Amino acid sequence: MDVQKTMEFILEQQAALTAHQQDQAGAIKDLTVATSELMATTSELKALVLAHESDIQVHTEWLTGISAAMQRLTDQMQEGSVRAAAEDKAIRESLAETRESLAAANAETRENLNILIRTVQDMIPRLPKE
Repeated sequence: MDVQKTMEFILEQQAALTAHQQDQAGAIKDLTVATSELMATTSELKALVLAHESDIQVHTEWLTGISAAMQRLTDQMQEGSVRAAAEDKAIRESLAETRESLAAANAETRENLNILIRTVQDMIPRLPKE
């Protein structure tokens, strides 16, 4: 057996193993840096998500308030419409009554005027002529 060749083989294998270990150490270092960067990015993203969630909560509250206000406005408009319809009906009835009263008063006035005209016409022939 050749001891020198065996020693050279062992040294070559040891050098290759050392080189491989150094490569792995470099790769682990790179992975550690990438993991740290990824964790930092993840933390930033979490902060952004929390900020957006807060914004969404505020907007949801605003939307809820606006929806409630719109519902109150709709209810008020419906109540106003019902009130306006009732008032319109009352005004129309009052106008109808007023028309009837005016028609009756007009008929009475015409009758009185006709009586006055007949009375004056009856008086005209009796007036002495000058």
